[in-house]
Amino acid sequence: MGDELKYMGTTTVARDVAFMAETLDGDDALINLYGGSYGTVLGQYIVNMFPDRVGRIVLDGVVDTVRWTSTPPYKWVRQWLSSTDDTYTHFVSECFNAGPQGCPLVGESDKIPSNVKDRIEAFINGLYRRPLAVPLANRPGLLTAGRARNYLIITLLKPFGWHDASHAINEAIHGNGTRILNFLNDWKLYNDLERPAVSCSDAPPFIPPSAEDVVNEYLDVYHNVSNFVFSVLTTEPDSGCQFWPVKPIERFVGPWNHTLRNPILLVSNTADPVTPITSGHSVVDLLGNSSRLLVVDSPGHCSLSLESLCMVHHVQAYFANGTLPEENAVCNDALKPFPAIGKPLSSQELSDEDRALLSQLRGLGEQWEIARAGLDHRKYDDYFWWD
Repeated sequence: MGDELKYMGTTTVARDVAFMAETLDGDDALINLYGGSYGTVLGQYIVNMFPDRVGRIVLDGVVDTVRWTSTPPYKWVRQWLSSTDDTYTHFVSECFNAGPQGCPLVGESDKIPSNVKDRIEAFINGLYRRPLAVPLANRPGLLTAGRARNYLIITLLKPFGWHDASHAINEAIHGNGTRILNFLNDWKLYNDLERPAVSCSDAPPFIPPSAEDVVNEYLDVYHNVSNFVFSVLTTEPDSGCQFWPVKPIERFVGPWNHTLRNPILLVSNTADPVTPITSGHSVVDLLGNSSRLLVVDSPGHCSLSLESLCMVHHVQAYFANGTLPEENAVCNDALKPFPAIGKPLSSQELSDEDRALLSQLRGLGEQWEIARAGLDHRKYDDYFWWD
């Protein structure tokens, strides 16, 4: 790509968004946006670079952009993974509560949720010495401990797929890793160098760390924050920015606390495995009355990872007329990731409109995950449905 690499940073993208709004809606047009995950980085750039042009902006699964732009990238994961083990605890507990009929990872004699976790961990640890041969995968190969844990952290991102993932993990425990390896073979979250083209352009200049510095940082995170850290290195490849050869044409570094023309809505889950709720609190503290944080009491990455009518009604009201949730608002109605045997997924009395809305939310969440991971939409059933 050559010279174009200088224009891959978020600063340039924010200017592109502003230009598109002007082109479509005229000079000084307000900018409207729903941004999730990295989209919240883009959103924070936009609102602070163009505070007088903020229309309706929702940022879901909030990233701490101050840290993004001021900390060496190989140190980012320490804060990102601060809620990952909480999400894992949710997965194990929800599985245990569903029982053997609802989650096949539960043994008939299990007494506490940690029995389920111990079973998963024993399987993964066993793969270190004896990887599982998977001859029937779309690309036959070995399921190693690293790939199995990588599958597990990807699973934590999307609780709507926990039921299906529990079957895939259980199959692997019993010798058939086809479903897991097929998924991992098709997973294309980042191709080539598209991720560092953005993240390394946004990162601050920093003294290049030694290999020992990087390893020691991740070992400390492993021991004191989350043992998923080495899996994240493959899904969030930001540890090599010291080797990135291109300097961005422009790099916005704040301030991040502008007074905005219209307040924005932030949304954070209580147990998000990669964008912890602390980031949402940090951003709302900076923006003050120019923002409002809506908390969704749910695991998963971004609020679309489990359907919540409370969340979507707040978002609809905000986009329709600018109505913000009350301060300290919490949505407690997210659906359960495992079906309760003999019971509906939700005990709420739902109108036909809300039932249709829940179905649309599920579809939106699944399609967002497929697009984000570069999965083949034609294999939709293979990824998300258990037959």
